[in-house]
Amino acid sequence: MRYLKVPRKIELLALAACYTSCCRRSNSPSANWNCMHSLSKKTLTLIILTIGLSVHNAEAFQIFVDRNEISTLESFTLTLKLQGSRDSQPDFNPVLKDFELISGPNKSSRTYIVNGVIDASIKYSVELRPNRSGSLTIPPLRWGNETSTPITIHVREPTAAQTRRMREVIFFETEVSAESIYVQSQLIYIVKLFYAETVGGNFPEQPIIDDAVIKTLVDEKRYSAIVNGRRYYVMEKQYAIFPQTSGELILPPETFEGQLSERSMFTRAKRVSVTSAGHRITVKPKPASFPSAQWLPAKSLTLSAQWSSKPPEFVVGEPINLILILQAAEVPASLLPPLGIAELNRAKVYMDPPQTDESVSVNGVIASRIETIGIVPTETGQLVIPEIKVDWWNTQTNRLQTSTLPASTYTIKPGTATYVQPIAPIQLSSSQTRAVEISRYWLYLSYALALGWLLTLVLWWQTRRQLNAALAQSSENVVALPPGEKELFHALIVACKNGQQAQTRTALLTWARSHWPEHRIQSIDDINKLDSELVSELKHMDRQLYSPTDKGNWDSHSLVSLLEKARKLRKSNRHKSNNIVQALYP
Repeated sequence: MRYLKVPRKIELLALAACYTSCCRRSNSPSANWNCMHSLSKKTLTLIILTIGLSVHNAEAFQIFVDRNEISTLESFTLTLKLQGSRDSQPDFNPVLKDFELISGPNKSSRTYIVNGVIDASIKYSVELRPNRSGSLTIPPLRWGNETSTPITIHVREPTAAQTRRMREVIFFETEVSAESIYVQSQLIYIVKLFYAETVGGNFPEQPIIDDAVIKTLVDEKRYSAIVNGRRYYVMEKQYAIFPQTSGELILPPETFEGQLSERSMFTRAKRVSVTSAGHRITVKPKPASFPSAQWLPAKSLTLSAQWSSKPPEFVVGEPINLILILQAAEVPASLLPPLGIAELNRAKVYMDPPQTDESVSVNGVIASRIETIGIVPTETGQLVIPEIKVDWWNTQTNRLQTSTLPASTYTIKPGTATYVQPIAPIQLSSSQTRAVEISRYWLYLSYALALGWLLTLVLWWQTRRQLNAALAQSSENVVALPPGEKELFHALIVACKNGQQAQTRTALLTWARSHWPEHRIQSIDDINKLDSELVSELKHMDRQLYSPTDKGNWDSHSLVSLLEKARKLRKSNRHKSNNIVQALYP
C-alpha cells in the first residue's frame, strides 16, 4: 500500500467534520468534548484517507509548460504526465489552432518499486511555437478518459535586442523590379536568405498568388556576401510574375523556420525563425488609348519576315514560304498575337501551326512566335502581300508603339503547265443534258479510280520512307534531314550575316529542331549540349542581345562558320551511313 502524506489543512477539515457531527447530538460543550474523544480512530482514519485519495487522483493527470511568457521568435515545451500505464496517447490536435508543432510528440516512461509497490508514469512532450502575439490558450487536452486544464501563454513581440541578435545570424532581403506595373506585364521578384552560421531548414517555396502567372527565373543560386563587415552565405531565387487582373498585387512575407546547429554535440539545435517584409504592387489596367483588342505590354519587340528563297520568285503552281518572326522581351509567349495572312488574290494560302518558345534569364522572359505561310500562285499578274502590324505598349517609355512590315507587290510569272481559258456555258437540250450526265458519271468514276491510285501511291511512298528510316536507324549516327531544313538553314545564315541577333536566336532554335529531330530542343542550352563548339559564340550573342551595358557591333562570321561546319559534318555522316545501308541492301 502507498502511504499518503495528509496536509495539515485536511486534518483540520476532518476534525471540523467530527465536531459538527457531535454538536448535532448535544448542545452541551462538555458533551461535545466527550463526543470528540469518543469518536473512533477508525472513522477518523477513513475520513482522512478518503480526502487524501481524492487529492491523489487529481494529481494523476498533470499538464505543465516550461515557460508561460515568450516572444514570437521563441518556442516552449508542453508536457503531459499520467500516473500508471496506458496504451493510448494524448490528442494534441486542439493545440495546433494557435501554435505550430516544431518537434514531437516525444514519449518517456519510468517505473519505481518501493517496498514492493510499483509506481509507474508516462510523459508526452512537444515543442510549440506561437503563431501570433497576445494571450494564447492551450485548450483542455484529452488522454483516454482524462482531461487536462487549460493553460494561458503570454506571447509578446520580440524586443529590438532580440531582433538584432537574430538578424546577426539570419535574415531575409526581398526586392521587386517596380512598385507599379501594367496588367499582364512582367514583375521581377528576388528573394535572398542571408545566414552566418550553419542553419538547417527548407527555403520558402515559390509564392502562391491568385490571378497571376509565375515563372521561375533562377531556381537556386548560392554565393557569399559581406554585410556590415560580416560574411554571410546567401541563397537566392528569382521569379517573373505576370498579374492577370488590375488593382493591387500583394506579395506575402517570406518565412523561414529552421535550426541553428550549436558547437556542442550535447546541446540541442537552437530554433531560428525569420520573416521578410511583404510588398504591395499597384497593377494598372490596359490604357484606354490602346487600339488593339490583343493587349501586349513588353520591354521591346521586333517583327521580321524572311522568304524561303531570296529574292522571292513567284511562278504559277510553285509554292514559296513566307516566315514571320515575332520576338518580345518581358512577356509570356501566350500573349504574342497571331500574324497570319487570311487570303490573297491570285494565290492560295496555307498556314503551318505556329511555333512558340520562351527562354528565361536574370532579365526575365524572352518569348518568340514563328509562323510559316505557304503561298501557291494560281494565275499570272500582280501579287500584293498586305501590311502586317503589331500594336504593343512599351513599358520602358510608357507609350504606344507599332511594329510594321510594309505591304509589298510581286509579279507572278507563268508556269510550265498550259493555262486553259474557261469556256462560256452553252445551253443544251434534254437529250444533250442526259448525255452530259452520263459523261459526268464516267468522269466522276475516273476521278474516284484516280484518287484510289493516288492513295495507293501515297501509302507505298510512306511505307518505303518508313523502311528507309528503319534501315537508317539501324546504322550508327544516321539522321535524315527532314524537308525544309535547307530553307530554315538559309534563313538562319541570312539573319546572322545581317547582324540581326534576335532573329538569329529564333531562327537558330527553329533550324536546330529540324537539324537534330531526335532531340527535344527547347532552348539555346539544349543546342550547346549537342555542339560544344557553339557555346562560346552563342553566349557572346546572348550577352550582346540582352546585356544593357555590353553593346557593340556583333561579328557573326565565326558563328556562321561554325554552323556551316556543324551542318556539313552532319550531312557527311548521313552520306556515309547511307552508303553502308546501300552496300547491305543493294
